[in-house]
Amino acid sequence: AAHSIIKSHAQAYHIYNNTYRESQKGQIGITLNTNWVEPMTTTDLDHIEASQRSLAFSTGWFAEPIFNSGDYPDVMIWNVGNRSEYYNITYDRLPKFTEEEKELNKGTSDFFGLNHYTSNLIVPCSYYPEEGPTYDSDQVSIWPPSASSWLYQVPWGIRKLLIWIKRTYGDPVIYITENGISEHFSDGLDDDIRVNYYKNYIDEVLKAIKEDDVNVKGYTAWSLMDNFEWAEGYSERFGLHWVNFTDPERTRIPKKSASYYRSLAGSGTYHTKRKGKILTYDTIDLEAAIRATDFRLASQIPSAASVSVWQKFSTTVARERDDFHYGNFPEGFKWSVSTSAYQIEGGWNADGKGESIWDTFSHTPGKIANNETGDVACDSYHKVKEDVNLVKMLGVQQYRFSISWSRIFPDGTTSYVNQAGVDYYNSLIDSLLKIGVEPVVTLYHWDLPQALEDIGGLLNETVVDRFNEYADFCFKTFGNRIKFWITFNEPYVITWLGYGIGVFAPGINSSPGEAPYQAAHNIIKAHAKAYRTYEKFYKGKQGGIGMTMSTEWAEPKDPNNPSDVEAADRFLQSILGWFAHPIFKNGDYPEVVKKQVNERSQLQGTQSRLPVFTDAEKVEIAGTADFFAINGYTSRLVTYQDKSTWPPSYENDRDTHEEPIPGAIQATPDWLQIVPWGMRRLLNWLDREYGHPTIYITENGVGTSDATVDDQIRVNFYKAYINEALKAQQLDGVDLRGYTAWSLMDNFEWNSGYGPRFGLFEVDFNDAMRPRTPKRSSIYYNQLIRNNGFPLLQRDERITGDFPLNFIWATATSSYQIEGGWNADGKGESIWDTFSHTPGKIANNETGDVACDSYHKVKEDVNLIKMLGVQQYRFSISWSRIFPDGTTSYVNQGGVDYYNSLIDSLLKIGVEPVVTLYHWDLPQALEDIGGLLNETVVDRFNEYTDFCFKTFGNRVKFWITFNEPYVITWLGYGIGVFAPGINIHPGLVCSSYFQKWRLS
Repeated sequence: AAHSIIKSHAQAYHIYNNTYRESQKGQIGITLNTNWVEPMTTTDLDHIEASQRSLAFSTGWFAEPIFNSGDYPDVMIWNVGNRSEYYNITYDRLPKFTEEEKELNKGTSDFFGLNHYTSNLIVPCSYYPEEGPTYDSDQVSIWPPSASSWLYQVPWGIRKLLIWIKRTYGDPVIYITENGISEHFSDGLDDDIRVNYYKNYIDEVLKAIKEDDVNVKGYTAWSLMDNFEWAEGYSERFGLHWVNFTDPERTRIPKKSASYYRSLAGSGTYHTKRKGKILTYDTIDLEAAIRATDFRLASQIPSAASVSVWQKFSTTVARERDDFHYGNFPEGFKWSVSTSAYQIEGGWNADGKGESIWDTFSHTPGKIANNETGDVACDSYHKVKEDVNLVKMLGVQQYRFSISWSRIFPDGTTSYVNQAGVDYYNSLIDSLLKIGVEPVVTLYHWDLPQALEDIGGLLNETVVDRFNEYADFCFKTFGNRIKFWITFNEPYVITWLGYGIGVFAPGINSSPGEAPYQAAHNIIKAHAKAYRTYEKFYKGKQGGIGMTMSTEWAEPKDPNNPSDVEAADRFLQSILGWFAHPIFKNGDYPEVVKKQVNERSQLQGTQSRLPVFTDAEKVEIAGTADFFAINGYTSRLVTYQDKSTWPPSYENDRDTHEEPIPGAIQATPDWLQIVPWGMRRLLNWLDREYGHPTIYITENGVGTSDATVDDQIRVNFYKAYINEALKAQQLDGVDLRGYTAWSLMDNFEWNSGYGPRFGLFEVDFNDAMRPRTPKRSSIYYNQLIRNNGFPLLQRDERITGDFPLNFIWATATSSYQIEGGWNADGKGESIWDTFSHTPGKIANNETGDVACDSYHKVKEDVNLIKMLGVQQYRFSISWSRIFPDGTTSYVNQGGVDYYNSLIDSLLKIGVEPVVTLYHWDLPQALEDIGGLLNETVVDRFNEYTDFCFKTFGNRVKFWITFNEPYVITWLGYGIGVFAPGINIHPGLVCSSYFQKWRLS
């Protein structure tokens, strides 16, 4: 098959060169597809030779005869011959060119057309299959798996490949005629994966031009629109435009990548940093299409954000999901570290401090592991200087700490101000500012004054006013130096663990179906009132204020099961949305929370246990945050479970079951599994659910079970989680402004006492001086901060600049993949018609019978091309639409008219047509007599190409004879997974069957 293709190409070239070039003044070439193959060990000569062998068998198979010697590569001739000898095969499996044919082959391309998508690692092996030789085994190399299916994102591979082509084939003019990436989900307008693929690959192309002097003249994005992806049917989508294949009209909608590519094609300038919004089409606000839902409206059931995030990520395979991303966070990104008052301060009754609920709780036997307390903790109340030195050593820009309410107001009210407590926080704040660190202050980190708890605590509505008085005092006293305030830390933990099951202070567990809701209700109102106080009196002179919320990421156990999807959404809404929905949306609880609690309350014979906000309260609550602060540590698989309605319970109200993520590393404490990818998904969910807010990660970390400074597990944790945060920021467009590590030092871990250790610095709790010692993780975190992320390897550093003058930007399709009209207006059947109509050959037994219906949509397709702003459009002609039986015996005028219309329409908008004569769809009538294994196909192809040159050549100046002959020969005539589906013997198909047809 390959032999016939090369001879057909060479003869077509000479026909054009001798008959049409002078009058038409065009160019003609061939498009070859090539993966870059990187030696597994770049210093091992055997591995390097395996790489060169692989390139010779894929690219050199066709490029060597056309661009160099006129014959096959020497290594290919030797290897095939050597294996033939091993198997006692006496005839030539690799056909031979005559000397005359070699001369005809040489130099038969005006340019090197390159289709490139991915790269592979390669190692040598000795491979002699028992069943006999194959084309694959003749390469003597194997490719270890690298990512999902066959396409891996390896941007630097294209640069290496371009340099190799330059050196191997005499510095030819190169046009990249295909490059792109697929998605598996069906409605992805927000195709950040494709935007970043183009950014990274095009950046490497620009490097090859500017730094390596490779003569690249153009770049073509595959593809114009989603289409029929051969054996995968419609399950993989490569398009810049989304196509609705369930709509008879085959609606086309631009994706985010279309706008990005338009910005390149229109300017010719490659920028490494995006400024402002991505460019959008004049007639379509793409960002509005992506974020079509008004974020202030109540969330749907399930939330549109939940569904879209799971659709985007849940089908991603592990290798792609866990791929490490190099890059830096934006300038001004805030690196921080955090603690909380009760966990580190000690001095529980020092200098007039009042008792807090955690003092009371920890002094109650049996409440804390080993009956430990926070009476001394890290003794930070007496160690301001030492703590500030630790913060300085880390190099952070912020330090988040909390104020102990009862250290300021011992009984929780303004009746008495404890000046010693005020002095302590003034000293800490001033010391931080002196070293250039910005204080971030949490007003409530779980330590309510016991005096307020004695009168009902968070279940007593008067706490709203008491908190506002306390917050107002802090704003007034410290606010001239504090620009970043947080009202409450993790209200879910306060309400459920403290007022539901009672394992945290104040230890209330008498009413798990009502108390958590009442406590949450008062927290939200207290937060809103404090925000409005700040807004009215301080915001203009000070800074911003918000609430820190928390959740585990919820992954549906089965993303294809609607009940699991709804359950995972309920989990997020009942833990996070419980507080975020009122504050960031409409001032009220999520609809799904109201619905669940109401329905279950009715079954229990009562009105809804969920308190109700008045209309005035909703107005006061909505919009009371200047940023979204999130604490995230781990993830869970969530599925639907019909929970008992008795006794009433907040946790049972959501009807969910949670379980560990399979394969995740179990860390300390028991609730914490290491699931880095959950962080990226959580950030994406926040972005979509709450209208693209400014986000700060205000806690993230992992514990260890022993006192050690060699905490490699924490280094690995930070590296993986922060990298996922970087992906969310850089790849997904999440407005992430800062990251806070929990925690500065080992401390009192609530009811676990001093068992779990989360600190970047180790604290010796057996020593009265509480000495602090830096751990390995503190050094790593400092390095991350200094680098502002994960700097690119020198190989991957971005480049900024202009492509050469007259550089061509293009996009591409092929006839069978988009045209449809498989038997319309006299078209003959092609091998892909036959193949796709054979059950079991194509995923879901799909066909290209209609595809994108482009045969009937010239105007629509040309409009898409016009909006992209490209200079060229590459498409292919269906041979059997012109010659139904593959011969000149009958010309189908309907097909001729279609291509004339397309060509003329392109020229009318100033776009140059690039025509591929053969993109895999051989007329079935020719296949019936041997197809590419019958040497007569050479003459048939030249009759067909001559007709095309004559008919269209006065308007087409850029011709490609064959697209990816490697695919045609190996997938179609070797292993038979592509049309025409021949797999009789992959080692003989290119020679013996060729000879059989020639001899018959």
